[in-house]
Amino acid sequence: MPERDPEAIRAAAKDRLPRIVREEFGEAFLQIEQKREGRREFFALGDSNNTPLTIRVDAGPLPDNELVRVYGNTSSDNHVILLSDQLDIRDVDTVLLASLEELEDKREYAGLVEAESRAAAAGHSRGLGLRATSDIGRRRLLPERFHYAMPGTHPDGRRISRAELPTAVERAGAERDRVSRGTLEELRREAASLPAGEYPKRPVMVGGGAALAARDPDRLLVDGRGRWHVDPIQRIVQTADHMDHLRTTGMGDPYQFANRTERVPRPALQLWENEIAAQGPVIDGMTRLYFDDRNRLLAEIRPSADSDPVTIEVEGKPLIATGFQPELVPGVARGVPTVPDATDKISDHLSARSHPQTAEVTQALARLSAGEGSAQSALDTLESADVLSELRASDDKNVSDALTTLDATAHWDRTRELDPDRVLLGDEVGEGRFEAHATDHWLVVGMGGTGASVVEAILQENPNARVTILGGEPAFVLQNAVQLKELTERHGPDGDGRLTKIDGRLSSLDAATGPDGRLRVHVEAVDTKRDADNNIVHQERKTVEAGAVVACLGRVPKAPPVLNEVLGQAVSKDAVEGRLMFDDNGQYLGYNLSVDVGGDQREFEVTGAVSRLLPADVFSREDSARVVDVGVTTVPEEAANVPAGFMGTALQSVALEEHRAKGNDDGPTSDPSAGPTDPDPNDQLRAGPPEARHPAEPATGETPQRNPRGAGKAANRRLHGVEKYPAPDTPRREPRKTKNSPEVPKRKHLGIKGTLVPREKPQTPPDRPVEETEGHQNADPENTARTSSAIWETVKPSFESWARRRSHWGQYDDQHGYDRSPPVGSVMMPKMAPGPYEKLLHPDTVEAYARDLEQSGKGHQGPTK
Repeated sequence: MPERDPEAIRAAAKDRLPRIVREEFGEAFLQIEQKREGRREFFALGDSNNTPLTIRVDAGPLPDNELVRVYGNTSSDNHVILLSDQLDIRDVDTVLLASLEELEDKREYAGLVEAESRAAAAGHSRGLGLRATSDIGRRRLLPERFHYAMPGTHPDGRRISRAELPTAVERAGAERDRVSRGTLEELRREAASLPAGEYPKRPVMVGGGAALAARDPDRLLVDGRGRWHVDPIQRIVQTADHMDHLRTTGMGDPYQFANRTERVPRPALQLWENEIAAQGPVIDGMTRLYFDDRNRLLAEIRPSADSDPVTIEVEGKPLIATGFQPELVPGVARGVPTVPDATDKISDHLSARSHPQTAEVTQALARLSAGEGSAQSALDTLESADVLSELRASDDKNVSDALTTLDATAHWDRTRELDPDRVLLGDEVGEGRFEAHATDHWLVVGMGGTGASVVEAILQENPNARVTILGGEPAFVLQNAVQLKELTERHGPDGDGRLTKIDGRLSSLDAATGPDGRLRVHVEAVDTKRDADNNIVHQERKTVEAGAVVACLGRVPKAPPVLNEVLGQAVSKDAVEGRLMFDDNGQYLGYNLSVDVGGDQREFEVTGAVSRLLPADVFSREDSARVVDVGVTTVPEEAANVPAGFMGTALQSVALEEHRAKGNDDGPTSDPSAGPTDPDPNDQLRAGPPEARHPAEPATGETPQRNPRGAGKAANRRLHGVEKYPAPDTPRREPRKTKNSPEVPKRKHLGIKGTLVPREKPQTPPDRPVEETEGHQNADPENTARTSSAIWETVKPSFESWARRRSHWGQYDDQHGYDRSPPVGSVMMPKMAPGPYEKLLHPDTVEAYARDLEQSGKGHQGPTK
């Protein structure tokens, strides 16, 4: 496998993209210009309707045989073409051309959504003609126990419609409840049969969410059914197009329940999670992990249903996927964000200076209970030991940060005591644990994803509520989503005026009970403007008052809370070691924690959203920066997703199990620089000697070309000096339709989106020669020129023929596999074999094709249904 050189691939793509756009997409894109805004380099384009759009090209780690992933954002029109960092640089032109075709197709389809939505509202929807695949995606590469069906079908195999979604969610939830009760009963029966002090043994996964995409049915799943099962907002942030690549995981098909530019309904996620959770043993509830006096790792499971807990012994490495870390309290020091962190820093400071009160203070601090009130208790302990004044006078930054956190947390706790319903953290709203009618004037502090969802929940639940949001410029990922835009249009100054935005950074937060007995929150903020060199050019203090406040200021960089007890049982702080997990392709899979307990080493694997923010007390800043860099490369902000989001977590989950399936059961590798051991996917996708596959580049630097849209004749174009297109009489792709065209565009079926799938070699018995496949018969392997287009299965195919194949087979599959008739007439039997699309076809379609083939031999060419 070649060495990864993302910089070279990225540079080649940036160099070649403008030429390909001008020569091959001159009608679709009328201009292209390279630009830079901050750290973001991209191409600004304008289409035939004078609509501006951007395309950014990048290179990064992708799964085996996935040479490119196209993130097409049909909401913001900011798009990313992510090339595999293992792509042979000689194939950049070929892959860019195919990616631009896909991107253009996606934009064309999105142009139909508005018209189709209006038709649906009038009761005359004929559908978009988009295929909702039932394929399980990359789970096909995993052991057979992972081959459960993609969620979203009735027991008889019919697809669940949008109107049926609420009933389907209820049915899936009931089935999950049934499996949970059965699992509990089984564990209790087994526990009753064991000697005293012995417990049932099980491999365990703690937490679910999108990490269930590759849920191992052999693991006991313990999950509290939080997040999307309790969030009050009706639709998630992302549209169906934003979630496109979720289908490759087999988690679910977002297009099944939403149009392309429509946000995916929250019940769809509930359906997907519940159906997959019930594929194996599951208990809905919470878990306490701890070591007993025999150093056994035990899990005390407290079911959500009001029943007694059950204890098991954990086999192997538990998999932890508990979602986001807890939120930061306003005013804490980022480097010492929690009360335990603060007391540890203070104890370390006293110990290093051999302070006479060290033992007494350390023991007293260690005895403090966690939760609200612990910060004030710590301050009282330090005051009673007569060391608080001394600590406040210290010039040790760790000490000053620790006291800042204790003071801020104690102040927050006191403020909450005044009225707990009006002083909240964002997760309390996100989990539905709030009273929207507690006041009609809310203040939300923080302009991130959590803050935007909190605003939506409040405005949705309380029609009389007014919300002021305090924060800086919205993150770029939010600018690429539709949620904030919808909120602003509906409730901003040009809407009903219920939403006000104030620029500024929180400076102080106070609250007091007014004469009417109601809480009033008083917040001061500082609005700072800087120039391009980060120099302050303007600063203004602002004051905001409201009846309630919700703080959404970021997350604590710590290990999952479920591990707090086991980490605290380590023989020392140094007895906890962390290791980043990457697969052979360089994809980030999570991290591994090793804990020394009485000389025994126990390991824990952490994946999903909680793995994206590394515990600062275990990993270095360089490790954290590396995880962030890989994350934003593989899940770019232009896609309106974050690496810790639903789609990013689902992709990570499948990648982790793929890595295990390759024989890495003892733990994924921590060093991708050691080099992968799998064959080069570029070699798998080509045949023939290098000199035949890649002739010398022509001096003119020509690019692979296609017929311009609407062109009347075929030109003789060449790729790497080899003829790219067949004879002029080869059927061409029809000219592109305008938005007002009465005909529905042909369906473009990409199968596993963005994946250029190699042709599988036929399995032939040893005593039988391999038969030549159609298109290769009578070919001279020594003299036949091979090109990069061998990726596309045949010797010298055209891009038009590939597009026509996926379109024709998609229509054929719709009619025979899913009983969806085409807009006009019927679908003829495809003349070309399905090739790599065969794996994606409905079984009924395969049978229909076999019958059609048999009939075609008797002179019949039409379909059988």
